[in-house]
Amino acid sequence: MARPTLQLHPRKEPAVAHPAATLLLLRDGALGVEVLMTRRSPNASFLPGAYVFPGGRVDADDHQTHTLARAPDAGGRYRTAALAALRETFEELGILLAVQADGRPITRTHLQALDRSRALYPQLQAQGWSLAVDQARMLACWTTDRSVPKRFDTVFFAALMPDQQEPVADEMEQFEPVWVRPQDALAQHQAGNFFMIFPTIRTLHWLSAFEQAGQALAACTEDEPLWNSTPRGGLVGGQPQRFMEQDLPYAELALVCPSGQLEHALDWQHERPVPLLRNLHRLTAPNASVMTGPGTNSYIVGDAASGYIVIDPGPLLNDHIERLLAFTAGQITAIVCTHSHADHSPAARPLAQACARLTGRTPPVLGLASAATARSTAAFAPDRALA
Repeated sequence: MARPTLQLHPRKEPAVAHPAATLLLLRDGALGVEVLMTRRSPNASFLPGAYVFPGGRVDADDHQTHTLARAPDAGGRYRTAALAALRETFEELGILLAVQADGRPITRTHLQALDRSRALYPQLQAQGWSLAVDQARMLACWTTDRSVPKRFDTVFFAALMPDQQEPVADEMEQFEPVWVRPQDALAQHQAGNFFMIFPTIRTLHWLSAFEQAGQALAACTEDEPLWNSTPRGGLVGGQPQRFMEQDLPYAELALVCPSGQLEHALDWQHERPVPLLRNLHRLTAPNASVMTGPGTNSYIVGDAASGYIVIDPGPLLNDHIERLLAFTAGQITAIVCTHSHADHSPAARPLAQACARLTGRTPPVLGLASAATARSTAAFAPDRALA
């Protein structure tokens, strides 16, 4: 990690993430696996109008009612979260994963004996019923990214929709329960008709790989998440976009904005250097290709007082060389080439000569000479070879 004094943005302590849980109820539809989603109240303080899976905060009662859970060992260290997910699903949609004292599942008729406006656990105790936490499979853990003022540490579970039950929204927190194929939900979101947040979108992408609900549940575990993610956000085309740990931009966001500030532009820049740290900039050459991606990255290390080192000046493109020269005002103390490929080293010598014309000083070109068998386009001879 970079020293805090080199960070572009001051460090700040993220808001505390509150424990929460959610449940993906699955079924097999005519065209494949479907998941139950609902629309949050437009007046909600968190994610108004978003389509979500049922769920909510872990309450104190969830910590104290493990005796109401069937299968004493089910859920492991996420057992309390599993109880919360099942309780919230009942409160919001009237669906209850529970069994009677003899082990038979609860049906729609049994649910008529329960009042959703009252606490669930005392009612279960009075009926002698238990929550079927063993039917909720562990899927993932999502923690709200650091830039958001209201954060949750949410455990995602998945389960089959119980037979002989129908979702009925509470019309306070949740509205419009809908069964939807993951692919259709993602397409509607892309069209702007089905607002969802990043963890929901990524979870649906995972779910869309399965043709049947049983296959998705089989891919889950009893007590270990398939992934544990705290996304980071950056600006792409001026709009916020979030990324998981395995996404390429994540490491750059962690470097530039370690406290989660939503301020770093991830767009590849050919016209101007992108600041990464107080003494580190990246300028991407306009030589996009299959081998170079958006272009070769030239790195500029230093500042006006110390002078600059340019690492990998790139291909022989005059515009790119002129931009490196303009940003550094020719105050380059060394040019380093990591290797001699035609997209990394040819600009080294012309850049050094341009510095000499501008300042009267020629920076040394450092690196490892190309082999005698190298192509003419990759021929490279440094002023001094590096070990």
